[in-house]
Amino acid sequence: VAMAGPLAVWSCSSLEAVPFALVVTALVWLLVVEPGLVPPAAVVLLASVAVLQRIDGFVYVGCVLLVAIAASDGASDWRLGKQIVLPIVLVTVAYHLARFAYFGSLLPAPLESKVLYKLMGQQQVLVKAPTHGYLVQILRVYGVAAVPALAMAMIAAARSRVGLTTAGVFVLIAIYAEVVGDWMFGWRFLIPLAPLAAVIVGVAVSRAGRPIAIAAAVVAVAWSGIAASRFIDVYRELERRPIWWTHPNGGLHAWLAPTYTAVEILRPLVKPGDRIADNQAGLLPFLLDLENIDDLGICSRFLARLPTTDVYFTEVGRYTPATDDPVVRTAQAYELYHDIQWLVIPSDLVMKANDGRLPERLIGGYFKKIGADSHGDAVYSRTERSSSRYRTDPRSFQENLAHYSRLREGAINGRPLAHAALGPRLPCFREKKITLHPKPESSLSVRFADHDEYVERLYIDRAAASQACHLEIALKDVHGREVARTEAALSRTVQRFDVSAGPAQASRLDLRVTCAEPNARVDIADVRVLGQSRELGAYVRRMLPFPAP
Repeated sequence: VAMAGPLAVWSCSSLEAVPFALVVTALVWLLVVEPGLVPPAAVVLLASVAVLQRIDGFVYVGCVLLVAIAASDGASDWRLGKQIVLPIVLVTVAYHLARFAYFGSLLPAPLESKVLYKLMGQQQVLVKAPTHGYLVQILRVYGVAAVPALAMAMIAAARSRVGLTTAGVFVLIAIYAEVVGDWMFGWRFLIPLAPLAAVIVGVAVSRAGRPIAIAAAVVAVAWSGIAASRFIDVYRELERRPIWWTHPNGGLHAWLAPTYTAVEILRPLVKPGDRIADNQAGLLPFLLDLENIDDLGICSRFLARLPTTDVYFTEVGRYTPATDDPVVRTAQAYELYHDIQWLVIPSDLVMKANDGRLPERLIGGYFKKIGADSHGDAVYSRTERSSSRYRTDPRSFQENLAHYSRLREGAINGRPLAHAALGPRLPCFREKKITLHPKPESSLSVRFADHDEYVERLYIDRAAASQACHLEIALKDVHGREVARTEAALSRTVQRFDVSAGPAQASRLDLRVTCAEPNARVDIADVRVLGQSRELGAYVRRMLPFPAP
C-alpha cells in the first residue's frame, strides 16, 4: 500500500480521493471482515460519510453492502438489514432528493457529461476514448503478470472468509472503475483497491507454508518497489514534471505546471471577477479571483445537459473543439452569452483541432491569441467583435443539424447506405474529408431529421477539385420541396463556403458535384447545416433568460 503510485499522487492532492479510500477500507473491514466489531450506528455513520463525501460514494457503499449481504447468515440478516442497510439507504435517498430540489436534476453534471453516454449505450455518437481501458492502463505500471498473480492470490485467499469477502468487494469496485474511467493522471478510482489488494495478497501469503510465505512476501514487496519506480517514470512522461525530491527548487513553473504560464500571461491583464472559460477550472480562478465557465460541462449544468450531439463525448466531458472556422458552436455560444473575456485551452488541444497550428483567431473571430506555451495552455482574449446577439436572440445558439450523430438515412449516387455505413461512408458529416470521383457526376443525400428544423446557414470547409467542377447543395423539407440552394465553382484552390440558407425549415440535404473533365477528384472536408433543433430551442429558452422581443 505504501508503494502504490496512485495513493502517493493523490495524497498530495486537495481532492477527496485518499480520505475516501480510507473510509471505504474501514467500511469493508467493519461490514464484511469483522461484522459486529462496532455498534451499527458507527457503521451507518461511516457509510454516510462515504455517501456524502463523493457523488458516486453510494456505488462504493453499495458494492460493500452487496458482499456483506451475500456473506451474512440468517442470524445477522435482521441486524444488517434494518439496523445498517435501511438507514444507509435513507441517508442516500435524502441526500439525492435534496440535490434534486436544489439543482432540479437528479444526475450531477459530471455524470451527465462524462459517464451517461457510456451507460446509455448510444451507438451514433462520436467518442474520443482512451487508447486502453482504465484497468489496462495500470498494467503499464504493475505489468501484465499482475493479472494472473492477483488471480492466484484471490483463489488462495478465497478459502478464508476475510479473503473471499475482500476479493468480492475488490472485483465489484474494479468493474465500476473500468466502466466509468477517469481522465486525470493517477487512476484515483483504483485507490480504494490498493488496501483490498494488500489484504488479499496478505491472506494468500499467510495461508502458505513458511518457506513459500517468506518467498512470496519478498516477491510482493520487490514487485511493489519496481511498480513504484515505473510509476515515477510514467508520471514524468505524461505530466512532464519532475519528482519533487529530485528538483526541490523547481519553483512554481514546475509545481503548478502546466497552468502557471497562463497565470503569468493573465495576471497583469485581468481584474477580479473577470469571466474566463477554462476546462482546468481550479487553479486560475483561485489564484486570480476569476469567474470560470467550464466548457466541458463538468461544472456547468447547462452544458452538461445540452440536447446536442455534434460534440465529442469523452471521459473528460463534452469536448467542443475550438477552431479558426467562422462557426460558433453551442457550448461556445453559451460562453459568449456570458460575455467571457478570456479563453484558456491546452495548446495541444488547439493544435489538434487546427491541423497542428495555434491560430491567431478562434471561434468565429471572437478571440485572438495573446500567448501560448506549447506544453501548457494557449491564452486568447476577446476581440472587438460584438457578441450581443447571443444575449438577446435564443436562435443564436446553433448546432450542426446534419452532424453524423443526427443522420437518419443517407445515400451515395442514389444508392441507400446501411445505417452502420453512415459514419464510414459519409465522413464529411463528422468533420472528416470525403473524396468524390464524379464521372461526370457524384451525389450525396442525407435525411437529418424526422421533421423540419430551423436552418440558418450552410458551411462547407476545405473544398477543392483536381479539375474545374461545379458544386450544388440543396436543402429540402419533409415533402421534398427545395427551401434553399447554394452553388459554387470548385478548383484546385482550397475554398471555404459560409453562406446564408434561411431562415428556412428543412430536414434533408442533397449535395451534387459535376465535372466535365474525366478523372476528376473532389475533396470536401466538412459539410454542416447550421440551425437549431426544436429540442435545443426549447432547452435554451427554458434554461436562460432573454429580453422580451
